[in-house]
Amino acid sequence: MELGEEVYKTNENNNRLRRVTINEAGRAGNILIGRKGPTNFFVGHAGIVMDDDYVIHSVPRDGVSKISMGMWIKSYGRNEYAVKGTSKNKGEAALRYAMRQEGKPYSSDFYNKNRTDQFYCSQLVWKAWKIMGYDLDRNGGYVVTPTDIRKDGDTTSI
Repeated sequence: MELGEEVYKTNENNNRLRRVTINEAGRAGNILIGRKGPTNFFVGHAGIVMDDDYVIHSVPRDGVSKISMGMWIKSYGRNEYAVKGTSKNKGEAALRYAMRQEGKPYSSDFYNKNRTDQFYCSQLVWKAWKIMGYDLDRNGGYVVTPTDIRKDGDTTSI
């Protein structure tokens, strides 16, 4: 089954079918969009879920780095999104790409989302999913923001 796929499930008595959509919170590769960010340039912050305990993101002080899920929630809230129609394997592959960037510096070159020697938060998320075949920049501009990812037609709130 894939995220966003509609399936029929029975209730606990196995006698009534109901339609549900597959959405797994906390799944590797899911996207977190925070309601506030670590910089004053754009509202919001973006990261990728590693597991129940960690998120990978990019911030000015630490560059691409891990943060505990608890600290993320305390700092940015928990607004989680999935990429529609993707398999668990694609989410894990997007996460692996982001993890390989760990240690790279933060990018304030917001108008060059294609560079890969440094990353800003939403650029890291966008690039990780772009290599999986999903362009999550809703308007295709030079800059990709957390709002672009959140409002892209390929993402869904979970």
